[in-house]
Amino acid sequence: MYNPLSKKAQSALEYMMTYGWAILIIVIVAVILYSMGIFNPSSSVTATSSGFSPFVASSAICNSLALKIAFIVGGLPNGATTATLNSLTLSSPTGFSSSSFPITIPLNGTVTSGSTFTVVSPLAKVNCYSSGVSSGAHFAVNGNLSYTVYTPAGKVTLFSTGTIAGINSPSQSLVANFTNSSNIQVPGTSSTATIMEWRSCVTP
Repeated sequence: MYNPLSKKAQSALEYMMTYGWAILIIVIVAVILYSMGIFNPSSSVTATSSGFSPFVASSAICNSLALKIAFIVGGLPNGATTATLNSLTLSSPTGFSSSSFPITIPLNGTVTSGSTFTVVSPLAKVNCYSSGVSSGAHFAVNGNLSYTVYTPAGKVTLFSTGTIAGINSPSQSLVANFTNSSNIQVPGTSSTATIMEWRSCVTP
Protein backbone atom coordinates (compact mmCIF):
# COMPACT_ATOMS: atom_id res chain seq x y z
CA MET A 1 0.00 0.00 0.00
CA TYR A 2 1.41 3.43 -1.00
CA ASN A 3 2.09 5.71 1.95
CA PRO A 4 2.77 9.38 0.97
CA LEU A 5 3.96 10.23 4.50
CA SER A 6 6.63 7.54 4.31
CA LYS A 7 7.80 8.93 0.98
CA LYS A 8 8.09 12.46 2.43
CA ALA A 9 9.98 11.18 5.47
CA GLN A 10 12.40 9.31 3.24
CA SER A 11 12.96 12.43 1.12
CA ALA A 12 13.59 14.53 4.22
CA LEU A 13 16.07 11.97 5.55
CA GLU A 14 17.93 11.90 2.25
CA TYR A 15 18.05 15.72 2.23
CA MET A 16 19.50 15.86 5.73
CA MET A 17 22.07 13.19 4.93
CA THR A 18 23.11 15.06 1.78
CA TYR A 19 23.14 18.65 3.05
CA GLY A 20 23.19 18.28 6.85
CA TRP A 21 26.97 18.54 7.24
CA ALA A 22 27.12 21.60 5.00
CA ILE A 23 24.39 23.33 7.02
CA LEU A 24 26.16 22.44 10.28
CA ILE A 25 29.46 23.87 9.01
CA ILE A 26 27.75 27.11 7.92
CA VAL A 27 26.16 27.50 11.36
CA ILE A 28 29.49 26.90 13.13
CA VAL A 29 31.30 29.44 10.92
CA ALA A 30 28.54 32.02 11.52
CA VAL A 31 28.82 31.56 15.29
CA ILE A 32 32.61 32.00 15.15
CA LEU A 33 32.35 35.16 13.03
CA TYR A 34 29.72 36.61 15.36
CA SER A 35 31.89 35.93 18.42
CA MET A 36 34.77 37.74 16.69
CA GLY A 37 32.58 40.81 16.22
CA ILE A 38 32.53 40.59 12.43
CA PHE A 39 28.85 41.53 12.37
CA ASN A 40 29.40 44.49 14.73
CA PRO A 41 29.44 47.72 12.65
CA SER A 42 32.01 49.33 14.95
CA SER A 43 34.46 46.48 14.34
CA SER A 44 34.73 47.54 10.70
CA VAL A 45 36.10 50.93 11.75
CA THR A 46 39.87 51.10 11.56
CA ALA A 47 41.80 51.97 14.72
CA THR A 48 44.51 53.79 12.75
CA SER A 49 44.37 57.52 12.07
CA SER A 50 45.29 58.79 8.61
CA GLY A 51 45.76 61.99 6.63
CA PHE A 52 46.50 65.45 8.10
CA SER A 53 49.73 65.98 6.13
CA PRO A 54 52.09 67.63 7.05
CA PHE A 55 50.89 66.55 10.50
CA VAL A 56 50.52 62.97 11.75
CA ALA A 57 47.82 61.93 14.22
CA SER A 58 50.03 59.50 16.14
CA SER A 59 47.45 58.36 18.72
CA ALA A 60 43.95 59.07 20.01
CA ILE A 61 42.15 58.30 23.27
CA CYS A 62 38.40 58.61 23.76
CA ASN A 63 36.47 57.87 26.96
CA SER A 64 33.43 59.09 28.87
CA LEU A 65 35.09 62.46 29.49
CA ALA A 66 36.70 63.66 26.28
CA LEU A 67 38.65 62.93 23.11
CA LYS A 68 42.42 63.44 23.21
CA ILE A 69 44.55 63.40 20.03
CA ALA A 70 48.35 63.50 19.80
CA PHE A 71 49.92 65.00 16.67
CA ILE A 72 53.47 65.02 15.29
CA VAL A 73 54.52 67.96 13.09
CA GLY A 74 56.23 67.01 9.81
CA GLY A 75 57.90 69.23 7.24
CA LEU A 76 55.89 72.44 6.91
CA PRO A 77 54.97 73.70 3.42
CA ASN A 78 56.37 76.69 1.51
CA GLY A 79 59.62 76.66 3.45
CA ALA A 80 57.92 77.69 6.69
CA THR A 81 59.72 76.95 9.96
CA THR A 82 56.76 77.48 12.30
CA ALA A 83 52.99 77.12 12.15
CA THR A 84 50.22 78.65 14.25
CA LEU A 85 47.38 76.25 15.01
CA ASN A 86 43.93 77.80 14.58
CA SER A 87 41.24 75.15 15.05
CA LEU A 88 40.27 71.51 14.59
CA THR A 89 36.77 70.74 13.26
CA LEU A 90 35.38 67.24 13.86
CA SER A 91 32.52 65.71 11.83
CA SER A 92 30.99 62.40 10.62
CA PRO A 93 31.58 60.44 13.86
CA THR A 94 31.36 56.67 14.37
CA GLY A 95 31.39 55.03 17.80
CA PHE A 96 30.82 58.18 19.87
CA SER A 97 28.16 58.51 22.56
CA SER A 98 27.94 62.30 22.29
CA SER A 99 26.03 64.05 19.52
CA SER A 100 27.68 67.49 19.44
CA PHE A 101 28.85 67.16 15.83
CA PRO A 102 30.14 68.89 13.88
CA ILE A 103 32.21 70.67 16.52
CA THR A 104 35.09 73.13 16.16
CA ILE A 105 37.80 73.10 18.83
CA PRO A 106 39.69 76.42 18.98
CA LEU A 107 43.47 76.09 19.19
CA ASN A 108 46.12 78.61 20.11
CA GLY A 109 49.73 77.53 19.87
CA THR A 110 52.83 77.68 17.69
CA VAL A 111 54.61 74.50 16.56
CA THR A 112 57.74 73.68 14.59
CA SER A 113 58.74 70.74 12.38
CA GLY A 114 59.51 67.68 14.49
CA SER A 115 57.57 68.92 17.53
CA THR A 116 54.42 67.37 19.01
CA PHE A 117 51.15 68.74 20.31
CA THR A 118 47.96 67.33 21.81
CA VAL A 119 44.39 68.46 21.18
CA VAL A 120 41.69 67.81 23.79
CA SER A 121 37.99 68.20 23.08
CA PRO A 122 35.91 70.35 25.44
CA LEU A 123 34.66 68.24 28.35
CA ALA A 124 31.34 66.48 27.77
CA LYS A 125 31.18 67.72 24.16
CA VAL A 126 32.91 64.77 22.49
CA ASN A 127 33.12 61.50 24.40
CA CYS A 128 32.89 57.72 24.19
CA TYR A 129 32.31 54.81 26.59
CA SER A 130 28.88 55.85 27.81
CA SER A 131 25.25 55.47 26.71
CA GLY A 132 25.81 51.95 25.49
CA VAL A 133 29.22 52.47 23.86
CA SER A 134 31.40 49.77 25.39
CA SER A 135 35.10 49.79 26.19
CA GLY A 136 37.18 48.32 23.37
CA ALA A 137 34.82 49.43 20.61
CA HIS A 138 36.35 51.35 17.72
CA PHE A 139 35.69 55.02 17.06
CA ALA A 140 36.46 57.28 14.10
CA VAL A 141 35.80 60.90 13.16
CA ASN A 142 36.80 63.15 10.27
CA GLY A 143 38.98 66.13 11.12
CA ASN A 144 39.85 69.43 9.44
CA LEU A 145 42.88 71.13 10.99
CA SER A 146 43.30 74.84 10.24
CA TYR A 147 46.79 76.34 10.62
CA THR A 148 48.74 79.38 9.49
CA VAL A 149 52.33 79.43 8.21
CA TYR A 150 54.60 82.40 7.66
CA THR A 151 56.47 82.28 4.36
CA PRO A 152 58.82 84.73 2.63
CA ALA A 153 55.78 85.86 0.61
CA GLY A 154 53.62 86.42 3.68
CA LYS A 155 51.09 84.71 5.93
CA VAL A 156 49.12 81.76 4.51
CA THR A 157 46.24 79.90 6.19
CA LEU A 158 45.98 76.24 5.18
CA PHE A 159 43.73 73.28 5.96
CA SER A 160 44.75 69.67 6.59
CA THR A 161 42.13 66.91 6.56
CA GLY A 162 42.20 63.34 7.81
CA THR A 163 40.55 60.68 9.93
CA ILE A 164 41.08 60.26 13.68
CA ALA A 165 40.51 56.70 14.87
CA GLY A 166 41.17 54.50 17.88
CA ILE A 167 39.65 52.23 20.51
CA ASN A 168 37.44 53.43 23.36
CA SER A 169 39.08 53.41 26.79
CA PRO A 170 37.60 52.89 30.27
CA SER A 171 36.62 56.01 32.17
CA GLN A 172 39.59 58.08 33.32
CA SER A 173 39.91 61.31 35.25
CA LEU A 174 40.85 64.45 33.37
CA VAL A 175 42.04 67.58 35.17
CA ALA A 176 41.68 70.71 33.03
CA ASN A 177 40.24 73.46 35.20
CA PHE A 178 42.99 76.05 35.01
CA THR A 179 42.33 79.73 34.32
CA ASN A 180 42.71 80.83 30.68
CA SER A 181 43.60 77.32 29.59
CA SER A 182 43.25 76.39 25.93
CA ASN A 183 42.49 73.11 24.16
CA ILE A 184 46.05 72.42 23.11
CA GLN A 185 49.24 71.19 24.73
CA VAL A 186 52.53 72.17 23.10
CA PRO A 187 55.44 70.65 25.07
CA GLY A 188 58.48 72.85 25.49
CA THR A 189 56.77 76.17 24.71
CA SER A 190 55.87 79.12 26.88
CA SER A 191 52.35 79.50 25.44
CA THR A 192 49.36 78.92 27.69
CA ALA A 193 48.12 75.34 27.40
CA THR A 194 45.74 72.96 29.06
CA ILE A 195 47.34 71.02 31.93
CA MET A 196 45.95 67.53 32.18
CA GLU A 197 46.31 64.24 33.94
CA TRP A 198 44.83 61.01 32.54
CA ARG A 199 44.40 58.41 35.26
CA SER A 200 43.15 54.86 34.80
CA CYS A 201 40.30 53.86 37.09
CA VAL A 202 40.05 50.32 38.40
CA THR A 203 36.56 49.01 39.10
CA PRO A 204 36.44 46.82 42.25
